[in-house]
Amino acid sequence: MALVESFVDPQLYQGTAYKVSGWSHLGRTAGWKRDASDFYIKHDAPKQIWVRELVKKACVKLRAAQLPSEWAMVEAQAVPRCTTAVREIRSLKEALRAELPDFRRAQALGYPLAGMVCLIVMAMASGVRLGPDDLAQFADMLSQAQLRALGFRQDQRTRRVRCPRKTTFHRVVSHVDVSTLEPILLNWQRQLLGPLQDGLVVVDGKKMRHGGVEMVNATDGAGHYLGGVITEAKSNEIPAARQVLRRLELGGKIVLADALHTQVETGQQILYQQGGDYLLTVKGNQPTLQGTLQKLFEKQAFSPSTQPAHAGPDPRAQSGTPGNPFPGVSGSDPQPSGLSRGPIGGALGNPSQARQEVD
Repeated sequence: MALVESFVDPQLYQGTAYKVSGWSHLGRTAGWKRDASDFYIKHDAPKQIWVRELVKKACVKLRAAQLPSEWAMVEAQAVPRCTTAVREIRSLKEALRAELPDFRRAQALGYPLAGMVCLIVMAMASGVRLGPDDLAQFADMLSQAQLRALGFRQDQRTRRVRCPRKTTFHRVVSHVDVSTLEPILLNWQRQLLGPLQDGLVVVDGKKMRHGGVEMVNATDGAGHYLGGVITEAKSNEIPAARQVLRRLELGGKIVLADALHTQVETGQQILYQQGGDYLLTVKGNQPTLQGTLQKLFEKQAFSPSTQPAHAGPDPRAQSGTPGNPFPGVSGSDPQPSGLSRGPIGGALGNPSQARQEVD
């Protein structure tokens, strides 16, 4: 613990004891009190806020760009807060309301679908990944202005905008039409940011805990959303990632993915079918492929002629195409790097063998 906090009612006390004991007066509260688990009432009796450091120079450390390591663990566990401006919330909500039909009855729309989906998008962008419980916790920290911008109704008794709970999020997540939603989000992003020019495509899978949903998403190097697919039942991320990539224009771009996607078929799709390049991870649990790749970087004897190495080079002969120091290899198109861009198997063996090694 770095600081301790206390409140003083200025109508009854002046906080003198705190002041002489080394406490610091930060200001006053806004004048609200908790009325229920999720409602507050304005009482117009703000309190003084006093704090005292329990650790030397705690305030300086808390204001630093990087927290001390023992405090950073606490920050990592903190629930993300919504920093989206009201203007941006209304922009996304209006785009959703215009094109996303609501599946519920109009009489029950205390939380319109456009506002709920907008709230979920903001939560995901803030790092919330674990399901309806965490979405409800994130929603609890929205300001009244943010909740009002989402189009949620007021409580008639307290005159405060209500906050959706876990069950509401569960219904929306279970029934919203993803195939209709994704084009709306991508079009809104283009209107907001303009055409995306980044040369990277990052593929990653996420499982929503408590939600029973696993999804593979694609983003660019700056974190802009490019599309996603929910993995089918009794399947995994590999075919879902190929489906996501198939929707994208990969020409002149580099696809990044973890070791799960280091598959021959995935590499062929990116390189030969869609004209992109890839940078895939190889781990220790892929020993055959790892060994094959290691050999490519080992220094080996190289004969500059097309004759067997033991026969010795003919100083009067030149091999290959003039100006190209690499000999021709049957069935391939030599590149300046010396590696073939022919079908997989030209440098590493036949395709069936490569598939066995990767899989």
